[in-house]
Amino acid sequence: MITPGLKGWILDKLRFIPSLAMLRAFEAFGRLGSTRKAAQAIGIDHAVVSRHLHALEGELGTALVERKSGHDWLTPEGRDYHAQISVALTQLADATDNYRRREQGKLIIWCAAGIATSWLVPRLPDFREQYPEIDLDFRPSDRRVDFSTNEADSEIRYLLDSEIPGPNDQLRTTSLSRPDIFPVASPAYRDSIADRFRRVEDILSFPLLHMESTDYWRAWLGARGIAITSEDIPGQRMWNASLMLNAARHGQGIGIGNRFFVREWLDSGELVRLDPADEPQGPLALGGYHLIARETRWSSGALSRFRQWLHKQIALAPID
Repeated sequence: MITPGLKGWILDKLRFIPSLAMLRAFEAFGRLGSTRKAAQAIGIDHAVVSRHLHALEGELGTALVERKSGHDWLTPEGRDYHAQISVALTQLADATDNYRRREQGKLIIWCAAGIATSWLVPRLPDFREQYPEIDLDFRPSDRRVDFSTNEADSEIRYLLDSEIPGPNDQLRTTSLSRPDIFPVASPAYRDSIADRFRRVEDILSFPLLHMESTDYWRAWLGARGIAITSEDIPGQRMWNASLMLNAARHGQGIGIGNRFFVREWLDSGELVRLDPADEPQGPLALGGYHLIARETRWSSGALSRFRQWLHKQIALAPID
């Protein structure tokens, strides 16, 4: 949030920035070395370019151009100033081009690596066939999108219910799936603790495997009636779901995962669902997969079509 003091400072700084017309004319002149060539490049009369150059020199209080024998050259001060404003104008142009391309059909989607590999990537050819006009830039990533910098148009991510953006976050979400979540371990590890894992709270006697945080275990334990702080949970952090579940496969402790993410390893027998012997547990959904985007991008043509296509694909092959 911009404070009144900061707003005043910004406005004060903006008063000293020359007009964009002056800067464009000077940048083109310095790059092309001629008022006529600069005029052609930016689509104005060469006399207007000359006036912009003189006006800019007047605002800065220094000579930017040497005018001798019919040849105009940049002064040392002009070369230095040109190098600096060229970077800024290039960044403005790139930012504008990025937005223009997005409005014309560029779509940048990030997705959690697990669902990207096993579910979404095999279906992307269908989207490209249906919407060849949309340039889809797809990135599997375990890192969350920074929507404040327009890093991507949207992301597909598993969120606990407590992580779903609120109305003040300027984000929109749509639910894709709410798969069951439960503890898992290797068959050998399950057998080694079978006589000691009788009730839910007994699970705290064993090393629990975490992702980047202990949030998933705290949510699961809380839903099973065990309130606990992160400091009270044993085990090590593995920083992402794949590492955590691979550690569980190798008998290093008890992992936690949703049915969609661990289904392949359950089917192969490398992981098994872990339930206390005396208290068999029913299905439990603590969150789900969501499509997330900025409020301002939600109804854009390309993203809207991708969202509709995604829901149709889920109807054909649910994420569970």
